[in-house]
Order: sequence, then C-alpha cells, then structure tokens
Amino acid sequence: MKKNNLLFMVFALLILLSACNNSTTKNDAILTETIENESNETAKESNGAESAINGSSNIQTYMINDETLVETKYGIVKGSIENGIYQYLGIPYAKAIELFTVAKEPDIFDGIFNANKYGPISYQASILGIPADDGGFETSSNPLNLNIWTPKADNNKRPVMVWFHGGGFSTGTANYENYSGLNLAKQGDIVFVGVNHRLNIYGHLNLEDYGDKYKFSSNIGVIDLVDSLKWIKDNIEKFGGDPDNVTIFGESGGGAKVLALMSSPYAKGLFKRGIVESGATEVMGVYFEKNDISKEIAELIVEKLGLTKEN
Repeated sequence: MKKNNLLFMVFALLILLSACNNSTTKNDAILTETIENESNETAKESNGAESAINGSSNIQTYMINDETLVETKYGIVKGSIENGIYQYLGIPYAKAIELFTVAKEPDIFDGIFNANKYGPISYQASILGIPADDGGFETSSNPLNLNIWTPKADNNKRPVMVWFHGGGFSTGTANYENYSGLNLAKQGDIVFVGVNHRLNIYGHLNLEDYGDKYKFSSNIGVIDLVDSLKWIKDNIEKFGGDPDNVTIFGESGGGAKVLALMSSPYAKGLFKRGIVESGATEVMGVYFEKNDISKEIAELIVEKLGLTKEN
C-alpha cells in the first residue's frame, strides 16, 4: 500500500512539473507575441527613420518583410493594404521651400517613410461664394504630396490615372474621402494617383515685378502639377504602374487643370491622355488671365497688406 502511495505521489509530482514547464513556455510565448505586437505597432506609427525606432531587430524585421515596401528614387516607402488594395498616402513629390517660388526636389528619406496617413493640404480660399473648407486636414504652404492606390506594387505596368481635384484653383484637396482611388484601382486594375498642390494666391499670385525669383509665381500651382507628373514618371513603375501610359483627369477646376497642362510645354511627354470633366474653359484652363490684369491684382493685394517691393 505504501509503495502504491509513493508511486502515486511521484506520478503527481511529474504531472505538476510538466504543467509548470508548459505554463512557463506558454507565458514566454505570450510575452514574445506581446513584444512583437507592440514593436509592430510602433513600426506602424513611426513616420521616420528605421534607426529612430531604437534599433529593435524585430521591428526592422517586421518592416523589411512588409510586402508594401517600395523603393522610390528618394528612398523606401511603406504603405498599407485596404480591402486588398495597396495604399500609400502623403508621399512628397516636391518641396516648397519659399512662398511663391518654384519647388525643389523632395528630401531623400532618412530611413523608411511611413505613408499611412494623408499629408498636409494647401491653405484654402473661398470662391464664388463657396466658403473655404480644409476638411479637417492640416494646411501648409508646402502641400506637395500625393496619394497612390494600386492592386499591387509589382512589375505589371498597369495604366496610371492621375486625379486633379476641383475647387476653381482656390480650394479643395485630393484627400477628400470621395476622392479615394481604392475602388477604381480594384475594379479597373489601374494605379490611381491623387495630387495635392498650392492653390489660390499661394499658387497663382503674379509677383514677377517684385523680383526674378517670382517670375513663375502666377502659375506656381500648375508647375506643382508638372512636378507631380515628373515624380510619377520616375517612380510609378515601382508601384505597378506604366510611366508611359498616364492619363490625367479632373472635374470642374480639376478639368481646367487638365486643359492647362495640355497647353503647357513643360508637361510635354509626362502624360498620354487627358479627360476633362466640366472644365470651366471660359475663365480657366485654355484661357489664362491677361498678364497686366494679374499684375494689377497682385499690386492691389501687396498695397492692401502695406508691403512694397523693398520689403
């Protein structure tokens, strides 16, 4: 009887030790998973250099293995996948350093650029009684960024459609929810690009009489669009698009932007087709304000602000 009790106690002890060991292993696994999940969340939220994330090896592994990573001319971009479509938001295509002057090339990314949120938009202005509405987005004098939706960042060379938003060159943004390219990319198997650029006086105030550096100020907003097309030409193939099969399209003021680019020698070779949806051709697009009138408007604005050519 004692022998049987002893065997039972030994057996129970073995079971207890085994349970403890399994519990420890399970807890270790949970802890490891938690650390990895926290690291992944940190990586998702990071919008800067890979080295800025404390050099954590599991974070780097997570980011390097991410299938949304794309290597552009200016560095690596990390996107997200929404309903099976690859999404990249707020990618800089140029950099507006000084007001009313031509933008420069964007900075080289210091690590991985996390394109998981919309970029800033142009300052807004009312037009024809329509109030200015920033839609809750950050506004900036450097709103030169674009959004991309693509079925996959591969080498399939899909047609590219570039959307220019409406708003009479004074208001609007490519960030509006109804301008998302997700559905069009999914149903049409195309790469969709929405472009933000400088608007109103920030993109079209004629200050050429105030210095040579302002000689393009009256059309800076259109030059921004040209810069976006140059970026697309150089980089869109990495997002699964065909740089030689680009269609630009827009509605209302966006349609007029298409007309403006169709008449601009600076945009030659950067797109293949244009679609104009309700472009206001009588006052915009193929018709440009006379230079002397635009100068007079600028002069009145400068005078109203109490400024002179000297200051």
